[in-house]
Amino acid sequence: MKLHDLLYGKNVVILIDDLERYEFFKKIITSSSIKNITFLHAALYSYLYAKQDVSLNYECDNILLKGEASLEISPLSIDEVKLGKRICNDLQADTKKALETVFSHYDYVLIFKGFQFAFRHLEAFIDKDKSLFFEIGNFPNKFQWSKTGVNADSDHALRVSEITDEIKQEDEEALKTLLFTYTPPHVAKKIRSKALEAIVNKFGHYVFKTIHPEPSILSSLKIALSAFISKRLIKKKARESRPVITEKYCLFISQVEFDSQTVFQASEVNLSALKKAQKIANERNTKLIVRLHPAEKKLRHLKDTIRYCQLHDIEIHNAGSLLNIVNDSEFVMTINSTGGAHSILFNKEVVNFGRAFYSGWSPSDVVKYYRYVLEEA
Repeated sequence: MKLHDLLYGKNVVILIDDLERYEFFKKIITSSSIKNITFLHAALYSYLYAKQDVSLNYECDNILLKGEASLEISPLSIDEVKLGKRICNDLQADTKKALETVFSHYDYVLIFKGFQFAFRHLEAFIDKDKSLFFEIGNFPNKFQWSKTGVNADSDHALRVSEITDEIKQEDEEALKTLLFTYTPPHVAKKIRSKALEAIVNKFGHYVFKTIHPEPSILSSLKIALSAFISKRLIKKKARESRPVITEKYCLFISQVEFDSQTVFQASEVNLSALKKAQKIANERNTKLIVRLHPAEKKLRHLKDTIRYCQLHDIEIHNAGSLLNIVNDSEFVMTINSTGGAHSILFNKEVVNFGRAFYSGWSPSDVVKYYRYVLEEA
């Protein structure tokens, strides 16, 4: 079922944790005939932005505020993982009362990713079968959504298996051609200043007790510096990469170390997965090539991977398009990167070290996923 049909005439609650998510969901709801929409903001900046956004005639004046520290929230959120500490704040009594009213007559709640800190606080108010989870699709102008979660926690494989339409060779070739000209959002996105949003959110977090966790100013500066140096280092490795690899090789696609996909849907990190990839490459007597993830912001993890490659004479290749190096490889290894799904489209064997929604797929399944499961962004 298409999202437009699912949300038609429904009462919808949308959880917003930053301005980028607000803009994303604004696109979604403007193309759907939703009956009533209620926004719940976890941070101050998007709340203030929505209040003055005259393009939407919906309720935008709900903000989640935290109360006293609580140990009731047991699972770690991805926000807490990235901050390296537990937050565990309960909601204010007034906020709880407001949420009871909001969720007394709703049909669906829309959440970007399934592991946000704010969502942990809403779980007590939400019926499990009324949650819709969203994530970027890593295909041109597409996003993914599911009732069960994102990526490996989704029902994508089930939905693909139910599609009976015939996929022709030219359909696969057309998608391959499209992907060759596609630049993923995490690659295209430049490190740009979000200082105003960060300052306003910190003010809201410490003064008004908004629920979204915020690192200290010192931590924010460290994060920004680490991201800047990491980006420079990856560009340096790209410049040092050979223009052409003449030997037969297999490819290991690295992933962002603290991405929810790796933290919650795999028991491996890049370094442990790389060690397994090296063993497989040696067993198959094939040269191993490593592709660093261009959006990795944690300098320490990036340096650990580079150092391991240097110690074991493993070549890093980050020049040009990922799909070019995939296309020329013997087989591909990754934890659960969407690059693995792209590789299947090129008839490559894909070895996963984590849970991947595309495990066991054929090239035609990838086309079905792109055409029938993903939706237009």
